[in-house]
Amino acid sequence: MFGHVKGAFTGAESVRKGLLGNADGGILFLDEVQDLPMGVQRKLIRFLQDRHRRYRQVGGDKELSVDVEVVCASNMPIADLAERLAPDLFDRLSHLIVTVPPLRDCRDDLVDDWARESGESA
Repeated sequence: MFGHVKGAFTGAESVRKGLLGNADGGILFLDEVQDLPMGVQRKLIRFLQDRHRRYRQVGGDKELSVDVEVVCASNMPIADLAERLAPDLFDRLSHLIVTVPPLRDCRDDLVDDWARESGESA
């Protein structure tokens, strides 16, 4: 996620920007955020709390700054998610939760939308 500098570890033969560097100027989408290792969750918390969006690459000695929005997703119920995330990360993410119902629960809506888009009657 944070990238690395050349020589940071065995096999690091070049600089890697990481997900944050690649998402600069855009949106970083983290699917199944609860599966991130706890150490990465803590680094993500620090990044999200920094209003300048600064981070440090593995093996790097300077802070980098990116202009990125972070969107996190999970298919777990919120109560279960609270048990899998670092408390500070859960607190930060839980202020804006959008629940999207499964498509199987929206069949009537889908048929109506399809009919409207195709010009046919449902």
